[in-house]
Amino acid sequence: MPASLFGIAMIAAAVTAVAFAVLTVIRLSRGRKAGWRKYALLISLALGVSSFIALGSTYEAPETTSRETGMETQAPEIALNAKPDDAFSQGGNSAGTDSTPVITEEPAKNTGSEGSSAPSASQPETPGHEPSASPDTEEAVTTPPAATPEQSEEPDYDLIMSELKKEVAETASAALSGRFDTSVEPEIVFNPYNGSLLIKAQASDNLTASLIRKGIIADMRDTLEAIRFDAEGFELPAGKESVPIFGIETVAFNITFPTTNAKGVTEPVIVLKAEFSKATLQAINWENKLSVNIEKLADSFWYIND
Repeated sequence: MPASLFGIAMIAAAVTAVAFAVLTVIRLSRGRKAGWRKYALLISLALGVSSFIALGSTYEAPETTSRETGMETQAPEIALNAKPDDAFSQGGNSAGTDSTPVITEEPAKNTGSEGSSAPSASQPETPGHEPSASPDTEEAVTTPPAATPEQSEEPDYDLIMSELKKEVAETASAALSGRFDTSVEPEIVFNPYNGSLLIKAQASDNLTASLIRKGIIADMRDTLEAIRFDAEGFELPAGKESVPIFGIETVAFNITFPTTNAKGVTEPVIVLKAEFSKATLQAINWENKLSVNIEKLADSFWYIND
């Protein structure tokens, strides 16, 4: 607003000066005299105002720089090949406080095995958060050496052998329980090198020889049914070779009965021998036990009166 009023005043002064100049010329042309001082002052005023107007019309205000005004008048030109984010990486917002783009040092890239870049020195650290240490500066974590597996000790074959014999003896004793003459302790002989189980027992007494034989067959049948073949063999090392050790492979019977000889001496005499293979016994259908003919199924069978 003051500038507009000043311009109007300058125009009015210029018009007045011109008017005075015209009147002065007219008076002089008509032969009228005027004080030369008056006309000299008017002419000087007219020339001064005209010069001021001329200077004012050609004057242009100088452009204010960003340093004087604190504001950027022109946005910095961005190269055509610059990336969209270049304006922000070179000093933040393009309409910043300085027209000269701020060049920040590009952060060096870490060429380590993980391919992560190192943090820039120009970036401020966030309070409360420590910068992560570079993998190269971390202390090496020492891994304890893997424990060497202890060499397995050689099996105690003597113990394994004794456990095998014990298992077979317990199986045979359970099968003989309550059978044959219980007043005489049966004898159990097991050979682990061929898997033969020999049962020595005394037959129960009866009224006749025929009933004694039938009693022996019945007790043999019940014993064979009760025997279990769970015991397993193994290989016993013997130098560079090994000896096979078996479980129960065959079951044999030596059945005795007390007999008085010609001298009047009573002593047990073997009256029956029989042998059965494992395969034969496992093939028997014991649900029909009464129809199973033990004498015919035996691999070998002998009776004293036959």
